[in-house]
Amino acid sequence: AAIDQGYFEEVGITVEPEQFQKGPAEITALQSGDIDIAQIGHGAHSLCIQGEAKVFAFDQLSKADAVVANKSKGIEKAADLKGKTVGVAAGTSSEIILQYVLEDAGLTKDDVTLTEMDVSGMTTALISGQIDAAATWSPATVTLEQELGDDYLVLGTNVDYADKVAFPGSYICAVDYAEKNAEILARFSAAIMKAHVYRA
Repeated sequence: AAIDQGYFEEVGITVEPEQFQKGPAEITALQSGDIDIAQIGHGAHSLCIQGEAKVFAFDQLSKADAVVANKSKGIEKAADLKGKTVGVAAGTSSEIILQYVLEDAGLTKDDVTLTEMDVSGMTTALISGQIDAAATWSPATVTLEQELGDDYLVLGTNVDYADKVAFPGSYICAVDYAEKNAEILARFSAAIMKAHVYRA
């Protein structure tokens, strides 16, 4: 909304969006100087806590993450994941939502076979039957529901655990970028906040 409504232009900032599959890759790009600012889901915040990037603005609480399964693989509930192959993107919200769903079912990661892949890879693998379930997020969940039809099953989402933990999204930058560009970050944040009001 900030781009479409011209809010960045109003504060004198030109934004050129680039798409990434997961937060850790964004942080690597920040550190190398390939990008200046990134938006991350809650999973990648652990890297910020470790000092690898600087959070400078809150985005929103996520409701987009989900563990989904292919019912034709003999899965009717989360406990049925035992012994199944699950796609996960390590270091992201994918890993966190999977942990909560497994714990809720009395399982651990040792009870499933984890396959590391990005979200686009999970989508293809779940549709083709290479994996049995995936810890993913929207819009991949929309694609999976369309492709799997009646075999699409949601085993857990952020909303199910809202009483236990928050799933924040944030805007981040490299630590040295924050030190040198406080004014730019303030203007960027102002545009984002205006977009939040617009969307509300």
